[in-house]
Order: sequence, then structure tokens, then C-alpha cells
Amino acid sequence: MRKTDRSIVIAIMITAAFILAACASHKEPPDPIALQEEISENLSQEVDLVRSTVLDVDRADSVIGLLRERDRITSRHAKEVVAYRKEISALNADYDAKRESFDVLLSTYNNQRLVAQKEVVGVITAMKKQTTVKEWKVISKYQFKKLNPRNAVYPQVQGGV
Repeated sequence: MRKTDRSIVIAIMITAAFILAACASHKEPPDPIALQEEISENLSQEVDLVRSTVLDVDRADSVIGLLRERDRITSRHAKEVVAYRKEISALNADYDAKRESFDVLLSTYNNQRLVAQKEVVGVITAMKKQTTVKEWKVISKYQFKKLNPRNAVYPQVQGGV
């Protein structure tokens, strides 16, 4: 599988996890304060990992800037998911809502999701260009293991529809 194909697969998996996280119901929601602390700690450790793995300071700084960009995209998309959930619930509750209204909403959300996926693929590609294969294996393994998109999105979705 080519690197570009892998990046696309990863971006699709991340976005799918966001969607599943937004749609999932919890019998007992996690403690949002504890979850936010865990997310903050994991993101901080990720920066430390980059600094200890990518020994060239300029490349490490570049990767850390890209991590911040990834986090901005994730946050923005989580807000889009929350807004979508509220709007789809409102349409569903409206007995007189027309199919066209649903189609417009779904089209808008799908476009937002596609933009987020492409942005994430761009960030991943840029991070790979700033790292060696060995460095990227260490960083991506940590990301896969510690940065669960469901947890990253949950604090924004809590109390949502």
C-alpha cells in the first residue's frame, strides 16, 4: 500500500471514529473533567515524544506545529458534528420537515466531513515529510494507542443531542 493510500485510510478512520463517537450513546458518561485531563496529558506527552524522537530541533518544532493544526481541525470538526446532531434532531422532530431539508443538511455535513478528512490527510502527509520512517513509526504508534478520537471529541459532544 502506498503512503498516500495509507494516509487516506488513516484520515477516513479518524473521521469515522469522530462520527461514531458523536452517534454513540453512553449509559454512564465518562467524567468530563477526568477525560479532559487525560486528553491534555496525552497531548503533552505527544509533544514530549516528538521532541525526544525527532532530534533535529527545527523538524521537531515543525511537527509540533502540525500537531497543533491537527488539534485545531479536530476541534472544529467536533463542533460541526455537534451542530449537525442538533440540526438533524430538530428536523427529525419536525413532522412537517421536507426531504429537501434533510438532503441539504446531509450534503452540508458531508462536505464539512470531507474537508476535515482532506485537511487531516494533508497534516499527516506534512508530518511524514518532516520525519524519517523510524521517527514516524514511533510517533504514529503513540497516536494510535493514546489519542482515541472518541475521547478527543467527547468533551465537546457531552450534553449534546
